[in-house]
Amino acid sequence: MICIAVRPFNPEGVAPIESIDFKSNRIAYVNKTVGVVFAEDPDGIICSNGKDGDVAYLLMRSDDIRGLFDKSVKHPNVFCKQGLAHAAVGFSFELKPDESKQVHCSAALETDEVLRRSPVKQTWRVSFGQRRIEQRERWKQEIEKGVLFTMADKSLQDLFDACRATLIQIHDGEFISPGPYTYHKFWFRDAAIMLTALTTLGYSKRSAQGLDVFPERLTQDGFFRGPDGEWDSNGLVIWAIYRYYELNRSELWLREWYPLLEKAAGWIPRMRRKSRSNGATVKGLMPKSLSAEHLGMVDQYYWDSFWSLAGLKCMEGIAGILGKDATAVEFKKEAERFEHDIIQSTRNFEEKLGEKVFPASPGRPFDEGAIGSICSVYPLELFDGNVPHGRNTLSMIADRYVDGKGFFHPLIHSGYNPYLTLQIAHGFLLTGDTKRAWEIAETVFKQATSTYTYPEAIHPVTGGGTMGDGHHGWAAAEIIMFIRDCLFRENGTVLELFKGDNGRLIQSNIDCVFRDVPTSFGRIGVGIQYASSRKCTISFTNKYYRNTHPEAIEMHLPYEASEIVVGNPDFIQTLETGRGRSFLRLSPSITKLYVTMG
Repeated sequence: MICIAVRPFNPEGVAPIESIDFKSNRIAYVNKTVGVVFAEDPDGIICSNGKDGDVAYLLMRSDDIRGLFDKSVKHPNVFCKQGLAHAAVGFSFELKPDESKQVHCSAALETDEVLRRSPVKQTWRVSFGQRRIEQRERWKQEIEKGVLFTMADKSLQDLFDACRATLIQIHDGEFISPGPYTYHKFWFRDAAIMLTALTTLGYSKRSAQGLDVFPERLTQDGFFRGPDGEWDSNGLVIWAIYRYYELNRSELWLREWYPLLEKAAGWIPRMRRKSRSNGATVKGLMPKSLSAEHLGMVDQYYWDSFWSLAGLKCMEGIAGILGKDATAVEFKKEAERFEHDIIQSTRNFEEKLGEKVFPASPGRPFDEGAIGSICSVYPLELFDGNVPHGRNTLSMIADRYVDGKGFFHPLIHSGYNPYLTLQIAHGFLLTGDTKRAWEIAETVFKQATSTYTYPEAIHPVTGGGTMGDGHHGWAAAEIIMFIRDCLFRENGTVLELFKGDNGRLIQSNIDCVFRDVPTSFGRIGVGIQYASSRKCTISFTNKYYRNTHPEAIEMHLPYEASEIVVGNPDFIQTLETGRGRSFLRLSPSITKLYVTMG
């Protein structure tokens, strides 16, 4: 016998049910609205409430479960003023060896208000098989609208595909949230990262749809208002808009956005000049705030200042693109003043800490909250080599707080945090330490659930969740962008291919295909097809944006090439082999390579 229960709980805890009514044996009304529809009449229904006790306990103690359902009442109902009404629906059958049985039901997902307005048909039938066919076809069509990523490692391929599906799943048209249930709410910082990941995957329409509703939250004084007292949102919005432009080159769209971005950028210096040096705060940084809540209590976090500085730097680029040269100069000067104030703020604690680092805030010792400061390295790449604080922070965080399960965060999350761990890994990737980047990333990859999803934080003992939903959108976005940057990365005027691979993504004798990958140079396509274990053809189908093709393509292959044949010898500018790898500097016009491995 299979029992399907309607119980007064949801993933967050108790969800009171006052009434359950079976007006027909196939349709259960929960709190006076349609709740569950079964494809077939059950063999019995047992209802109970807080007074009569838990049906689950009754079933566990019974020696004759089928007999309990045989005695049950047709079209039963139950009421419980304590909100503990519940029911078990039983389906009885006998199976011969190798025989199977399916029970189909459908649960209502709309709000009570919508469900009350919807007519209920007593003839409703649920066909899981048919719905599965329809949904698979729908998902197939949706996935095909984005990039094609076919990698050598099957487990990473499955993880990448699942993360793509997660981002699509939690994108509700104009609204994207970091989770399907508990976190089905809006935060600018989550939305900016997740929409950028969708842009990276080639879902430009989806990401633009989410970005284009941001102005609804713009106040008269130029603040993109999220939760009160969080000052990172303006920088996050400007950065996400600029990144979208870089990957799509939609100048008309950028021009329509410009007045709003200029207004938002003007808010940043006004806000930071409210800060004063008084022992509790430092002049020139963004004011105290709750900021990203995983950093700690209200403080003057570098996180807010770094994102705000990034917003000003992006505005310099945006104004320049749109021919507003004088305005671009002003934004550049303001960014330089802001950067100077940030560096000046570190002088107060450098001697005390003995390191050039960015703690969580100027007045705080170096602790796990400094995880927020690595955004200066990834994704923002704010400072050059003359300002080592960001890189030093990255190394100190990894040395002190990362172990074989990832980055353990005791503040709020109380667990190993997948998306923060991947930010550390990505930081090492961007600073050229591929080995350490993968060592840290693998701590996350190996903890994926059977459906390749993650909670916001992982319990250190049970491996379950301690924070957020089981499908955390920010974690999915970080996995997508880490793997993308391992394979495709813009480095100034050079397009780097496969530089961040550790031998899992590209392997000999396993075909790989990447198509229509958005980059700041255009849509990039690369295919590797093997004729044998020693010979392969590498094809390029690059569609560069006008006047933006790279100076060169630098390709890193995980094997030594003994011979390379191209149609035009000038297409190969550099060839270096050794230690089981090959490095090629190629003309951006190249279309095909024939490679023989040593």
